[in-house]
Amino acid sequence: MRRIANSSRISRITQDFADAAVFYWLSKCGFKCSRVHHNAIAIIARNPKTKERLGISVKSGSATMGTDCERVSISDRELGKVKTACTALKCVPYIALLIEQKKEIWIFFTTLSHLLEIQPYGTANVDWNMTEADLMRYLADPEIMALELNHKVWRWW
Repeated sequence: MRRIANSSRISRITQDFADAAVFYWLSKCGFKCSRVHHNAIAIIARNPKTKERLGISVKSGSATMGTDCERVSISDRELGKVKTACTALKCVPYIALLIEQKKEIWIFFTTLSHLLEIQPYGTANVDWNMTEADLMRYLADPEIMALELNHKVWRWW
């Protein structure tokens, strides 16, 4: 496939898509959800099995068409906002990551506390890396929910 340059607004559009995809999947799975825009929280949801109330920050990563996104970085400042918002809203802080690859789109969910256990703070960011080894580690971790959406472009400009 021929490489196509991304739109200048791809970051915002990818984030909107990520928010909608996470909201859709949670709703499809019986979670009671509400979209919010409160200090780094995009969604508040109640888990139908555990009754846990989740405050979800959605992060996204996109790459040029035909390439893989290698990592999503989350700043320490953003993580602090997630904690503050979830404390105020009395919910458990969660991170959802939507990451676009060549042939699939991954969505991962985990608690903020688990994210910080497996990806300790760096100098200013927590990085969710997408090497093959990292992917296998995430898929083997029972505290990380993972969803893979496959896509194939048959014909495009």
